Amino acid sequence: MEYVMGCINISELRNDFRYFRRKLERKIAPIATLKYDFNKCMKKDLGKLDLSNVRSFSEKINWIKVYDNNPLYVECTDKYKVRNYVKKCGLEEILNDLYEVYDCVDEINLDKLPDKFVLKANHGCGWNIICSDKKQLDWSLAKKKLKKWMKMDYYNVQGEKWYSQIQRKIVCEQYLEDKKYKDLKDYKIFCFHGKPHVIQVDIDRYIGHKRNFYDTDWNLRDIYCEHDKYEPGVERPKKLEQMLEYAHILSEPFILARVDFYVVNDKIYFGEITFAPGSGVVPFEPVDFLYEMGNLMHLPEIKTT
Repeated sequence: MEYVMGCINISELRNDFRYFRRKLERKIAPIATLKYDFNKCMKKDLGKLDLSNVRSFSEKINWIKVYDNNPLYVECTDKYKVRNYVKKCGLEEILNDLYEVYDCVDEINLDKLPDKFVLKANHGCGWNIICSDKKQLDWSLAKKKLKKWMKMDYYNVQGEKWYSQIQRKIVCEQYLEDKKYKDLKDYKIFCFHGKPHVIQVDIDRYIGHKRNFYDTDWNLRDIYCEHDKYEPGVERPKKLEQMLEYAHILSEPFILARVDFYVVNDKIYFGEITFAPGSGVVPFEPVDFLYEMGNLMHLPEIKTT
């Protein structure tokens, strides 16, 4: 719940203070801050983080955040430049329609946009304005959010260093909606060294969020992460084999890559590529699953301190 006193939004002030504090912490003691975040969320299941001895999925994600300098992380995290990477992989046909790209919020001319669209800050996670009806959009509030995001470095939020190197832009894309299904399912394929291993499916993300996990043969896995399971189960997508092949192609250069897709009116659309799902601080049940995935991640020999 947000409390507003006059023109002051207390919840917003708390968030601003939290961000400013994290910005200082990551500048002064980046490794200690990363370890604090991990230990706060994962110590009960995995013990304290020791970057010189990582075994689980979560520990290895945090190792990647510190030591892996794959230059493709920046390009593929950028919500705009990742389109070029997808094209270079020969998969241009799965890209969503791009309407406009802006360098700043004031460049956006709402009158020139269609009735439905999505605006994304290309340098963050979840920094989206989803407009299903332009007449109902509170544009002054949307502009305020966008301007705030454009001033922020998402590295300070989760400690994923590649976000700091992204040239900030706002991307406007087509609003995706399925004529057959009201809900747009989000298929997130976890790949290790280019090989798909498990598929996370998010259902009803905005109302009653549910989450299921399947193996690549579409057998339901007994895995829980943050949200309850969707008990009726999710029908095996007709485009599953294609999605798995696309995920393989896009994830091949990386130790770990979660490649996200939507299927809309029987057409596959690329969503994004994520290199640190949950930033390595989100618990899974059973804990053994974290070690199962960790065993699939082969880290290079790098001297750690």
